[in-house]
Amino acid sequence: VNFDGLQKKLLEFNDQLAEPHKLNPVEVTHLTEAIAKLKVGVTSEFKPSEKEVVFVKMKEWPQDKMFPVVDLWRAFLAHPVSSDYFKGSDRGTAYITQVLGLLSEEPNGALGQCAAQYIANLFIYQTNRYAAFDKRDLLLRGVETALGSTRKQVKTAGASVLLNVAIVLHESSSPPKKWDAACAMKVADIAIAFLQQAQEGDADAAQRAVLAIGTLLPRDFDNGRPVVEKCVSGGFLQRLGAFESKVGANFAADIRKFFR
Repeated sequence: VNFDGLQKKLLEFNDQLAEPHKLNPVEVTHLTEAIAKLKVGVTSEFKPSEKEVVFVKMKEWPQDKMFPVVDLWRAFLAHPVSSDYFKGSDRGTAYITQVLGLLSEEPNGALGQCAAQYIANLFIYQTNRYAAFDKRDLLLRGVETALGSTRKQVKTAGASVLLNVAIVLHESSSPPKKWDAACAMKVADIAIAFLQQAQEGDADAAQRAVLAIGTLLPRDFDNGRPVVEKCVSGGFLQRLGAFESKVGANFAADIRKFFR
């Protein structure tokens, strides 16, 4: 994260705002001190007043000023303090739904990029990861929006979310836990639909879509193989060949074993 550039943009936008959204001088100090602590890394501790400015007051900024705010939130997701906002009965619902809404409103611009990357960063820490996974139906709709973007970074972030959902789905279904076949099929549907139309410039996103399907296959193999059937009907193996150099020959070979 370019913290200096991010701070400059936040202060620039703040100067353009009026009450009640505009940060006063004391609140600006709290903001800049919070950013300075993020630069330090995961050992830093934040005052309640700093978190209040970042996560409460700035949450209400108008949409045309939100992209650096979401980018700041994205940076906070790499710090363990972010888990405080994904505990309790709410489990971060207000933030996740707001960011997904912003992604839907502007999937092809800077706001959409920051929003998609925020959702991807939700999977860094366990508390946040399982709070996000609990809302996987919402997240997967956001993934579909992101993968339809004209912006490469948005598609790559969306595909990262798809892979992260597949990983948590695998982790949370160790026998005798039940396999969520419906979620697996939704992930596969989205991944295959994207791979069917992915171009050479989409290689990073395509790699993650392939890895998402590969992550589903071990549990799918023991549960009737509907994902394999979907992959066969959707031409997945042909698209795997198109992106094999990006995925890696060894991983591609492992995937093909499930289709024998």
